[in-house]
Amino acid sequence: MGSSRLGSFKVVLLDFERTLVRLFEDGAIEQQFFREVWDLCARRGVPARVLRTGGESPYSLWRKAHRWMQRRNQDPLRVDRMYHAVASVAKRYEMVAAETVRLFDDVPPVLDRLKAESIVVVIVSNNATNAVERILRDNNAEGLVDHVVGRDPKHELIGNLKPKPLLLMEALRLSRWGAHRALLVGDSVDDMRAGRAAKIRLKVGVLDHSAFSEWQLRRAGADLVLNRFGDLMPLLPGGDESGER
Repeated sequence: MGSSRLGSFKVVLLDFERTLVRLFEDGAIEQQFFREVWDLCARRGVPARVLRTGGESPYSLWRKAHRWMQRRNQDPLRVDRMYHAVASVAKRYEMVAAETVRLFDDVPPVLDRLKAESIVVVIVSNNATNAVERILRDNNAEGLVDHVVGRDPKHELIGNLKPKPLLLMEALRLSRWGAHRALLVGDSVDDMRAGRAAKIRLKVGVLDHSAFSEWQLRRAGADLVLNRFGDLMPLLPGGDESGER
């Protein structure tokens, strides 16, 4: 099982946002989320020049602010409080979004195939675990995923979300397979960088809902870039080749 054009693998690690779903299809809601994170970080003394390096993503903004506070050697308790304050804001927006989000149409067939082939599936996400689990449950996909490793209020995860490899390493631990038997699928440079740091054997980028180009994904470590998530199907055991770039 798990032997295909992609080689032999026993576990598939899947990103969530923009890979399997689009949490914030309403751009106005995401902008509101962004502004709330910006204001919270600014009130805690993070300079606007630092916040601007986060681009338009509230998650990137959060990461940049947290890293800046750490590098300034601020009181660790103050840094942790900021992290948890933003985490609370993020979870609130994610849980509201989870009420109506649907998996992309090409996701369930791929998950079905992986299940049929007895390949372990782990979702590895910077999103709140509760939000991911609710979306899976509401989309009748809970039984197609073996584990969810997301953002939890655990001290060891503070500042250790992707692109750092901690979540992927935890996913491998739960799967009981090593990085050399793993396939990672994601849409962002952070996914690819985390995969490279965790020494994942094969890293696959997906362009369809990504904010990044094929060149950016490959530069970050992608071994293969597909147009759509569904293009994985012919590359899995029993499929025909197509869709790769």
